[in-house]
Amino acid sequence: MASEKVWPNTLNERAETIVKLREGIEPPLIILHGGGGSIHAFAPLKRAFTTPLWAIQVTRDTPRTSLEARIYFYYQAIVEQQPQGPYRICSFSATSITAVGIVKLLENDGRVVEQLAFIDHFPTTFIIPTLGVDISRIPLSDPRARKAFVDASVDNILLMTRADMKGRDPKRHQLANDIKAAYEGLDAPQSVMEYKAEVDHFLDSVFDFMLALQHYHSNGRSDRVASTEFMEEWMRSVRAPVSIYLGTYGMLHSYTPGQYPPDEWHIHSSFEKVRVFILEAGHFDILTNRELHRGLQEKYLSHEFLSRL
Repeated sequence: MASEKVWPNTLNERAETIVKLREGIEPPLIILHGGGGSIHAFAPLKRAFTTPLWAIQVTRDTPRTSLEARIYFYYQAIVEQQPQGPYRICSFSATSITAVGIVKLLENDGRVVEQLAFIDHFPTTFIIPTLGVDISRIPLSDPRARKAFVDASVDNILLMTRADMKGRDPKRHQLANDIKAAYEGLDAPQSVMEYKAEVDHFLDSVFDFMLALQHYHSNGRSDRVASTEFMEEWMRSVRAPVSIYLGTYGMLHSYTPGQYPPDEWHIHSSFEKVRVFILEAGHFDILTNRELHRGLQEKYLSHEFLSRL
């Protein structure tokens, strides 16, 4: 169905930052778009959820000057639409780092966040050898680091797009080919060119944010430049309980089952209260997974409905 496409429509067609996919009386789960800015991939969530669900999408008003500006913009949109907590924040894919920033702002403002969930991503994966820029080899301050970061991110997008639906969907393979063409400067559909432009903006802002964060937390100590410790330290102040849902042929594609969840992600040293769920799913089709639907809503599902999942 067209409404389930991962790729965004034109920015001109997106009016509101927060789209209320499902209304209700309970605190909504507020889910952030992926790196491409669209929320079309959330159609399965809209159909499956029986509890309130809001989604944040990129619009023409979304700041592109920095990740900090975007985080604050989303924070303001959230508290304007939901003045009182508790808050429930969720990210899909690369916006995991954005979600942490939003939760930190909410908690620093004295607001209660009762749920922080990551769907098939974790912030430290940006800076580990297997999935991101290997900062043990190329420090973020190295002129080569930005390109290494973007290249690794795009490689992940291509691999996970092809692997989705267990690699059996020709449309996913065609999308991956189109993205690859766009990044090689070749002709590609307009929707893919828009997607590339949005991803490029986002990745640049993430890199700049990580570079500034590392500089702040390292305090000039060279031994901390090659470590994920600065990212872990930034996340440790989060008080909300954290849940992470990972797809075996999504972000875990480069690991064996015995490595789930990977030690190099430093999940348990980043958050005090964290649960990790491994799902038989890909990066995008994880959004159709019933275990994910149940886990994201568990506190608010009625016992009757829970028994039917």
